Amino acid sequence: MGDHEQGALEEKLTEADQKIIEKIDKLSTAIDNQYEFNKAYNAKVDKSINLIQEGVRDAHLQNLIATCEQYIKRGYITSTELDVYQSRYKLYKELGGNGHMEPWDAKIKALPNEPPKKLNISIPNPPASHL
Repeated sequence: MGDHEQGALEEKLTEADQKIIEKIDKLSTAIDNQYEFNKAYNAKVDKSINLIQEGVRDAHLQNLIATCEQYIKRGYITSTELDVYQSRYKLYKELGGNGHMEPWDAKIKALPNEPPKKLNISIPNPPASHL
C-alpha cells in the first residue's frame, strides 16, 4: 500500500470516526433530554400521589372520628369492632396521620367490650287509692 492509499484510508477512518462521534453526541443529548423529561414527570406524579394520599387520610380521619363517637356514645366496643378499629387506625397512621386520633384512640381502648348489664329493678305498683 502506497503513501497515497494510506492517507486516503486514514482520511476515511477519520470521517467514519467523526460520524460515530456525532451519532454518540446525538444519542447522549436524547438520553439527557429524556432523563429531564422523566424527572419532571415523576415529580408531577409524586405530587399527585401525595395529594391523593392526603385526601384519603383526611377522609379516613373523619370516618374514624365518627366511628369513635358512635362507640363512645353507645358506651362499649366489642372485641371484633375493636380489631376492625385498630386495623383502620393503623392504616391512618401509615397514611401519615399526625396524632390527631391519639386522644380518641385512648378513649376507645378504655371502653368496655360488652354492653353494661341492665339492673333488674322492679318498681311496685302504687296502691289503689281509696275514695
